[in-house]
Amino acid sequence: MLSSSASRSLADRWLATPEDRTRIGEPLKQRFSEVIVDESQDCGSEELAVLGLLREYGVDLVMVADLNQSIYAFRQAVPEKVLSFAATLPQGERLDGNFRSTPAICRITASVRGLTQLDHALGPHRELTVPIRLLPYDKAVRLRVLYAGSHRHMADLIRKDQQVGRIPSDADPEGTALALVALAEGLAAYVLTGVIPAIHAREQVLEAVTALYP
Repeated sequence: MLSSSASRSLADRWLATPEDRTRIGEPLKQRFSEVIVDESQDCGSEELAVLGLLREYGVDLVMVADLNQSIYAFRQAVPEKVLSFAATLPQGERLDGNFRSTPAICRITASVRGLTQLDHALGPHRELTVPIRLLPYDKAVRLRVLYAGSHRHMADLIRKDQQVGRIPSDADPEGTALALVALAEGLAAYVLTGVIPAIHAREQVLEAVTALYP
């Protein structure tokens, strides 16, 4: 079994000579008529070299990307090279349907990124009108400290309930507390950004706590 980095290294080596390119390209041309690359903003030089080989052998390429969402710089993703490569392909239509965010999130995202075209909220939260609330960095840091304290306190409570038999002894207090706090933190972010109402977040946290008690 090869790791991802080893696979990219081998691809880079095999595509370096005309003989190997022909040996690899011909079977690929017979096997594939079209290749669709989703999240292609995270392609690195090796992936682009493979795509270049496919194009060289007549395989149609469709690349779907948002360069502002590139998160794999640590893995040598090169968004600027992706943009240059994509510019050599036939240009498709802009995908502006957003199935995750509220209209307010779509607007503020376009504002922060300096975009003139907005995404359109189409998902289950498309009609939510809760405004965006931005937290200053110092408040975010204090929240992290608060969550860490909540984690310790909750782990202690779980241990006490284990000692009296209310919670099964095989439950991991640290891991269980961490999962509950992470759930609460994530739901809090959803509430602050208007994705879900506070009452729904509260119900989900209570359900997770209740599940600890058989």
